[in-house]
Amino acid sequence: MYRFSITLALILIFLALPRIFDEFREYDSAGRGRDFVGSNFAVEFTKAPSDDRLMEHVFVRGTEVEAARILPPYRDFAVAEPQLTASLALAVDLHGGFIFFRKGGDDQRWPIASLSKLITALVAEERIHDDAEIVISDAAISSEGATGNFSPGDIYSRDDMITAMLLLSSNDAAAALSERIGPEQFVSFMQQKASAIGMNDTIFIEATGLSAINQSTLTDLHKLMKHLYEYAPHLLELTARKSATIINLRNGERKVIHNINRFAGFSNFAGGKTGYLEDSKGNLVSLFEYRDLLIATIMLGSDDRFGETEKILEFIKNGYKF
Repeated sequence: MYRFSITLALILIFLALPRIFDEFREYDSAGRGRDFVGSNFAVEFTKAPSDDRLMEHVFVRGTEVEAARILPPYRDFAVAEPQLTASLALAVDLHGGFIFFRKGGDDQRWPIASLSKLITALVAEERIHDDAEIVISDAAISSEGATGNFSPGDIYSRDDMITAMLLLSSNDAAAALSERIGPEQFVSFMQQKASAIGMNDTIFIEATGLSAINQSTLTDLHKLMKHLYEYAPHLLELTARKSATIINLRNGERKVIHNINRFAGFSNFAGGKTGYLEDSKGNLVSLFEYRDLLIATIMLGSDDRFGETEKILEFIKNGYKF
């Protein structure tokens, strides 16, 4: 019975924390919390053991109950939000879900262009055997846009085709991977994968992202980045590399390819993908390490996707206290 009472008290405390703290929290000019002592409980602010973020502790008088949580970032409204050309934008704590910045509706669809290739990579790994050899066909070469300088008859491993697709955004590589299964079946698998991740407002009709009908939302792309980090971190690690070497199995030629993502190689960059169509303008999804957080940034329909992502990161650094 005693344990049950303690458990119930803890639950009630955590349910009441937002109301308690919103009512009683005060901050000095440096953003530090001041202790509040009530008639039946006390609030104490301390530093989190893993970093210097503030933690809130609640002590209930007359019991052994203590509850604590790390404070969410505290907005400094003296720092203005950045003005962006992007139609839709989001910056969010990947795991905690705290939203630092948002522009546009969470569920507004937008053509995602080559961001589609992130799902293409997931499906290729799941549906094509890892020792499969991918032959570049004439049809694959005829794909518009970024190519990778492949020739009909070239043969690459599945993983080298995924590498070329993600670093170069090669449409030829994406088309060749889809041909291995059959384009229609491959797209069906893409839609199934999106649904399994919970991307319920996302549509795919082909594997490269060349179609403006391939569309998604800020909410769904956040889910995709979280899925990649949790279940396919090696793909994110690949997208963060500045370069890679792929081998043409037909003749043994080794080719060094360079990532077209400007953030590749940055120490705080944990992965991402570019996308561009005339209908979509510049798209970019990225993961950045900041303090002990992973911040996902999503930029859709931007005239300067890299520059505006950097603006968002600066805003988070200057506009929030941790």
